[in-house]
Amino acid sequence: MCGGLLIPAAMQPTILSSCLFFMLTILLGCKSSTAESSGNPELCIVSSLVTPYFVPLLDTPRKTRGCSTSYKSAAAQTHSKSHSHHVENKEIHVMAQNVHHMQEVHVIMLHSVTSSFLISHRLKSQTPSPVKLSVNFSQDGEVNESNADVLGRLILVLNSDHPVAWELVANYNNKEDTSDDSYSSPQPLILVSEGSTVEGNFKFNFSHKRWPNKKALQRYVRREYPLLASYTEVKGANHLELKVGSILSLSQNPSLGTECNIDSLTESRVLTAYSTVQLKTEGCFHEDYIGDNQVDVYVVELDAGAKGNRPNRGPLPVLIQLQGEGMRPVPRNVTLILKSHQPIRWQFGANGINGNIIVVSDHEDLVENSAVGGHQNLEVRSKPLPDNLPELLLSVTTEFAPPILYAKTGRASTLRLLVGSTRNKAGEFMFILWCI
Repeated sequence: MCGGLLIPAAMQPTILSSCLFFMLTILLGCKSSTAESSGNPELCIVSSLVTPYFVPLLDTPRKTRGCSTSYKSAAAQTHSKSHSHHVENKEIHVMAQNVHHMQEVHVIMLHSVTSSFLISHRLKSQTPSPVKLSVNFSQDGEVNESNADVLGRLILVLNSDHPVAWELVANYNNKEDTSDDSYSSPQPLILVSEGSTVEGNFKFNFSHKRWPNKKALQRYVRREYPLLASYTEVKGANHLELKVGSILSLSQNPSLGTECNIDSLTESRVLTAYSTVQLKTEGCFHEDYIGDNQVDVYVVELDAGAKGNRPNRGPLPVLIQLQGEGMRPVPRNVTLILKSHQPIRWQFGANGINGNIIVVSDHEDLVENSAVGGHQNLEVRSKPLPDNLPELLLSVTTEFAPPILYAKTGRASTLRLLVGSTRNKAGEFMFILWCI
């Protein structure tokens, strides 16, 4: 009998032999692989490495020029009007009440680094460039408490001289739930230039507008939104961070001023911009090792240049983001080995992982806990790490376990590591179970 099926007696020896032969092949293969990895734990054929489990990024700041007001929400008043209607010989007198409509309007003009000739030539056929806009809802420490929760309607005017695929991400940092507030804000309104698209992690209304040039945009803004929270121009950026949130309303504090000078060249106080690129990586990745041991080990080597390149300067800041794979937290213990060629200030954060996390860095480095959840136990160790790659991997294997990943990259500002969920290896033995 094989897998619950009746097999003729003449065929049973043949089927059984095949099953046994396949089982033996699998077991010998596993044993050979285990012996090879344990006998040569330092084995890593370094080559070009592209994997979603390790993404090194370099953020280059871009200048942001424009204006912003001391307040962020403007109150547009609807004046009282009296008019009469005659209905069936009865005069009905209607008085419109004074109403303050709160709205917060931010205008962003994104310029491309490409020449205007190439932009106009490729405008119709060009694929929209991805640009991430993080909208950070925060509150100033000196905020007027009576108005702190009043945001009004958020309006974003996003113009660019080339097609852009806008990705909007709302971050509600240090913000309480305002679902029970007496003031209910309408959905934000997003206006984007023709040819661009917009997606986000929050609900909003949007429409396309056509502004042939910068002057046309400014005329539109002056006409439609005379009270701006900010107007900013930036060039060559693909990652923007905008601070929004009600601080003071014009009706409550009119002495703050009413105008945002869109011709200003002042550095923006509400918008920061970066040009983010992914760096090349060399190394090796053993996906089969995921979940095989009591701890998953990752080795990262950052080559930011010789130590003499930064005389009398502090450690380089590098953000490390450790993220669990999938929607649910990954139950896993993780050891992260951080090797650097010059002092680094590692800013470590982890999310979506349930387990113990050990971070081992060079003795000259600093490790800061920027954001670690309550389901993780973080331990930071400092020790001299070997400069020789085989020695480094051998020492890591001896002390912890064979590394899942070894990755070497250049001067990055952000390193994203994905902790994989347990690999489903049941399929390899499905045929064996079927034959029993």
